[in-house]
Amino acid sequence: MLLKDLRDYREFAFPSVLSDKLSNNYLALTSAHEWANPEAVKAFLHARPNFNKADTGATDLWETASLEILTGYLDWLFPESLAARQRFDLENIEVWFLDMPFRLFLSLMPTPHSLSNIMHSTNAFKSSPHVGRTPKTEVHCNDPIILGKRKANSPLLQDIIELSDDDDSQTSARSNVQKSHKKPRRDNKNPSFIDLTCDLGGMTSSDASDTETIVHAPPKRTTKGKCVRKHNPDSQIKITASEYVAEVVQLDTLPTSWDPSEAPKAYVVDLSKRPMVLEGGKKNITGLIRGDDQCSWDGSSGHRRGDVFVYNTFPGREKEFCQRAVLKCRSIKICEFFDHKRLHGYESFEKGDDEMQEFWVGELDANEQESMIPDGPEARFYNRILASKCKMKECTGKPRLVDLRYSTTFGKNIRIGCTGWRPGDAAGTHRWIDLDRNINETQFIAIFKSGGRFKENLTINGKCSVTVPFRSHKTICPFSHIIDGEIKSGKIAPYKEPCTSTLLIFQPVDPALSHMAVVIPKYPHNHPRQAHVKPTLSEKQFINHVFKAAGKTRVTPKALQRSSTTTTLLDGQSWGTRVPGMADNKRLSKHLDRLKKDGYPAGMEFQGVQYEANFREALLPADQRYIHSVITRGEIQLVVTMLPQLVKHIHSVRYLAIDYTFKRVRGAMNEWEVAAFLDRYHSRVSLASLYCNKFTREAFTLLFQEFFDTVHRVTGKPLQLAAFVKDARLQCLLFDAEPPQMQACGDVMLTMNDPATSGIETKDPLILVQHVAKTCLQHFLRNIDKLPINISRQDIDRLKAFPGLVTQEAIDVWHEFCRNSQHKSIRDWHKQKLDHPWYLPSLNSFLSPMDPTSWKLTPNDTNIVETAHAARNAETGIGASLLSAILDARSRDQVIALRFDENERTPGGLANRWNGASARENRSAARRVATRTKATTVHDNRDQLRGLEDERAQLADNRAQSLDHKKEIEERLGEITVELRNHTKVSAAGVALRQERTNLQEEKKEGVSQRKVWSARVDELEKEIKYIKTTDLKGVRARDSRPPSTPRRDDGMLPSLPSTPRTPSRSQLLAESQLPNSTPVRHTPLRHEHHDELAQHGALSDLDIDGDDDDSAIIHPLRFTPARSPQSDVNMPLALDNLAGDPQAAIDTNLLDNPGFVDGLLAWQPTYDELLEVSDRFREFFPDGLD
Repeated sequence: MLLKDLRDYREFAFPSVLSDKLSNNYLALTSAHEWANPEAVKAFLHARPNFNKADTGATDLWETASLEILTGYLDWLFPESLAARQRFDLENIEVWFLDMPFRLFLSLMPTPHSLSNIMHSTNAFKSSPHVGRTPKTEVHCNDPIILGKRKANSPLLQDIIELSDDDDSQTSARSNVQKSHKKPRRDNKNPSFIDLTCDLGGMTSSDASDTETIVHAPPKRTTKGKCVRKHNPDSQIKITASEYVAEVVQLDTLPTSWDPSEAPKAYVVDLSKRPMVLEGGKKNITGLIRGDDQCSWDGSSGHRRGDVFVYNTFPGREKEFCQRAVLKCRSIKICEFFDHKRLHGYESFEKGDDEMQEFWVGELDANEQESMIPDGPEARFYNRILASKCKMKECTGKPRLVDLRYSTTFGKNIRIGCTGWRPGDAAGTHRWIDLDRNINETQFIAIFKSGGRFKENLTINGKCSVTVPFRSHKTICPFSHIIDGEIKSGKIAPYKEPCTSTLLIFQPVDPALSHMAVVIPKYPHNHPRQAHVKPTLSEKQFINHVFKAAGKTRVTPKALQRSSTTTTLLDGQSWGTRVPGMADNKRLSKHLDRLKKDGYPAGMEFQGVQYEANFREALLPADQRYIHSVITRGEIQLVVTMLPQLVKHIHSVRYLAIDYTFKRVRGAMNEWEVAAFLDRYHSRVSLASLYCNKFTREAFTLLFQEFFDTVHRVTGKPLQLAAFVKDARLQCLLFDAEPPQMQACGDVMLTMNDPATSGIETKDPLILVQHVAKTCLQHFLRNIDKLPINISRQDIDRLKAFPGLVTQEAIDVWHEFCRNSQHKSIRDWHKQKLDHPWYLPSLNSFLSPMDPTSWKLTPNDTNIVETAHAARNAETGIGASLLSAILDARSRDQVIALRFDENERTPGGLANRWNGASARENRSAARRVATRTKATTVHDNRDQLRGLEDERAQLADNRAQSLDHKKEIEERLGEITVELRNHTKVSAAGVALRQERTNLQEEKKEGVSQRKVWSARVDELEKEIKYIKTTDLKGVRARDSRPPSTPRRDDGMLPSLPSTPRTPSRSQLLAESQLPNSTPVRHTPLRHEHHDELAQHGALSDLDIDGDDDDSAIIHPLRFTPARSPQSDVNMPLALDNLAGDPQAAIDTNLLDNPGFVDGLLAWQPTYDELLEVSDRFREFFPDGLD
């Protein structure tokens, strides 16, 4: 539109005062969209030749017009989005009203009326629901337009005019069509059609005669991706001047999803009955609607320019001025390998229960498949190191392979370093990542060097099913994607096709109606809507109420869910059903952090369990029984319990971890718990519990038989192991190395093995059990730590290295070391392991006859069942009676089974949705890094303490030497005094003696000054030592109390007894026992020149083995040769070992003449009890002391 045309229109339609810049109501040309309605402008452009500008100032015609006509004129003259609509209304009509534009409006009436009749008609506009808008058909008026004082005989305006919503280009047009009663006159020219989708600024007066109307309607997605407009003839209910719907629905609660419909609906929300939701006006209803909806919405929550009148919607009010919010759906995010064809042509109107089901089932299936991908560990680790960031902020280095001087426990020779590392960089300042234990090192090196490619051109997980809400911060797909042999990191990004769904919200400006709003959902979604995973405000308020009712300032998510008060408030509903947005434990935990803060006549012990089983459980259907067997055989008492809805999952687990827990049940009965990890639901679960009072081979045999028989009876099919049945999913059983348990397992396996199917011919149960069983590595390592304290760290490391040996030669060397050890405790420990031939193979993959794939896909410890013990004890308590423990476990198992069923039915309801193999491996690696960092800090503090103590000892020695020297000076001064009596003052000898005396006196004074300095420094050292001991090292266990290495007794380096015996101080003994070990020498050179980097990162330090159960970095015995041989002198009596192993043994007093014994005695660090016992024995043999 030309500037001149716009200026003419302002002069025509409004009083001249509104064109004055000094006016408060100034209508600026630059903001014409706020005051110029396109419909009125186009009518003006057509009728302009017939205007008499001399009469533009008349302003009295409104006084005789009806209210309905003036309201229609107001809507016709001003756009709906007028920011100042409240400034220009009927209250101040005299400010903005002119007769001429009003006459033009009257001429466009859909029915012919004379001006005088229209002025006084109160029903003229009621005949049409389109007051204030020109109808879509041609209109005609019999009377000419009255323009000032003369009549214009020019043709009437014959346009089809339609307005689109100002802020919503896809606002639906009104569908009812009105026609004039008389045929309109036509001139020689074609009637004008005006395209109102054009912006006012781009339209000229000439455009009014050659444009065509484009009718807008809601878009519908077709299979070809094109948008078509749909006409809704049933939309008859007026909401605003431009919004019409077919139905109005009243709501008193907020839904979690607003469903658009093909026939538009308006939802009137009234929360007056739920004032707590708005929290006394603190909450905005528009924000609540937006926040509770599970979709992600974008757009303004309201602006004054969009304020409109809403008609006949709010009770008792014909129209109400409302703030309008226009929200656009932000769609969803998907994995880059998502199959886009699944969403092609997708339309979602009313959300169904199965809308996300096919995508959710695909994700659950992927959960199961992920843990069974043989190349999955390498692919996930490769993606992890590429995504890792160097710990040095400004470093731009990339990951690189670094050769280790010594192999780790699991035989790994490399770590991941940083190309940005430079000599001199402090340890730990760059990335330093260990290879996971299940990584095939050779394969990974090839993958790394090839840029993430496998030799085979395979594709795994080529199509993904992961979808997340747009608000999700997740950026990387948790599943492994290998495309044409190349490892890909699936990025999660917004779906490329924008969603057209729109949400219109009209909230009254009047505070008295702040509890109400009108919501109009428009246009279907082009994607499946996510499940209910975002907590609503009402759900958060319910959690607050539950937390308060629990009466605890600190409560865990599980404890809160199982609280008796919570059960009462849930009123029969499950947790997931009542608060699905809080099914995620992490989200619930965060919310809690913000809040912060008789019926058993037979008793509750074994007899009570018998009563419960015989008179209650027996009456239940088979699928509801929990106690399945109560057996008494001799002195053996056994109870078998499992929940059918839970144990059905046992056929889909990779392994079973089986262990006794001794705390939960009081008395002689103990719980034998069978736990596993369900990959499908990313959850640890206890599948069965058996209670027994004996630990013999016979008892365990009965226990295994009943367990396998009950599983078969309850689930309808036998439990199969991969070692015996080719397609079985169960790979192995994990135990804690209890001999009777392993022996009994082998006995039962004999009945399950069919040599014709499995190919295993042995009849020896102790050999057969090695095909299906592994023992806990952590138990193995902890038992080694229990060996006597006088065994060196070097020897302990060598014992712990056994699980990582990968050749028979290395294993033979290890056995030879144990058999020939100078320590009797090591020899006895080794013999005990050999007495059970199944034990060592159950720890070492090279010795184990188990299938390598089964070994790789299963853990090496029973942590899953150990943590299950702790979790169950935390929830059900400890020290319970037998029946109470069973009933508590039953309630807990029912909750878990229900949760799994809901996980299957409810998309997005998985409590640990992202706790896949990749996430678990990342957290495990992070724990190892944290352990190493903590150990490094402790080691540094110990080194600092040792340095301070050494300095203090050195100062003490210096002071002692200085005092001795002072004594020598004083003696010499006395001698000089005597000699001076024999010499004159002028004699040369006398002069020399006097000079010597002067020098000695000066030296004596300097000694006094030096000792004062030393004394001051000693005081400072005492304070620093005390500070370190009471702060940095407070509570730290003395892990380095073992001697670093065992010295050879035939190398001629043993010290002899001093001529004057002196008992060393405790600090000296401690300092000697903590001297750093001699660096082992590796005979194979490094493949890359990274020796300095290894040293900087502590790869050669004893810290690599110093950490809670961190066995990944223990030095491998095959990779080094000790600087000093640990072998003992065959001629040396083993009195020290005898003394350490049995302090009450008799002491051979002749050993005191043996320097080796005395040296060992000084280096030995007994426990407190051993020290007391040895002191008593020494006092018995030497009542007068050693002197």
